[in-house]
Amino acid sequence: MKRNVFSEMLTDEHGEYYIGYTNNNKTEFYIDAENFDNVKNYCWYDRIDNGVRRLCARVNGKKLLMHQFLGFKNYDHIDRNELNNRKYNLRECTHRENCQNRGMYSNNTSGITGVYWIKSLQKWTVRIQINGKNTNLGNFNNKEDAIRTRLQAEKDYYKEFAPQKHLFKEYGIEE
Repeated sequence: MKRNVFSEMLTDEHGEYYIGYTNNNKTEFYIDAENFDNVKNYCWYDRIDNGVRRLCARVNGKKLLMHQFLGFKNYDHIDRNELNNRKYNLRECTHRENCQNRGMYSNNTSGITGVYWIKSLQKWTVRIQINGKNTNLGNFNNKEDAIRTRLQAEKDYYKEFAPQKHLFKEYGIEE
């Protein structure tokens, strides 16, 4: 059976951990030292499912995601890196909260999730999904106003799961 290659044990502010390398493309993944014995005997590989990167293995004939294998079934990767399965990076969440923490789509041209240029209007449009429904927050001549509107809505509705909270300070949104 194929096995992954792992680094020596490392230590940082979150504790002891290992870096593993996937079998299919040698991509780095991260696990806490306390989980090393649980994962070292499986063949972990990196794949894209529905546009989301996943760290998977076959366990008893079933495909399983590493964070679920480790007992974190309804959890979100705070840094959005599915290959970082250290406890500090996992938080309990609902499916909806997990969806709120998604990154930007590849066809985004504004650089900000939920902010779109509408050519026919010659305006920036802001949208956000609230309770599973797309909500239009307005049309703006100024891109900065559109961005501030989106970030404020993320703060108000998504709270700790706001995908762009790293931009709050830059755009004057108080945390």
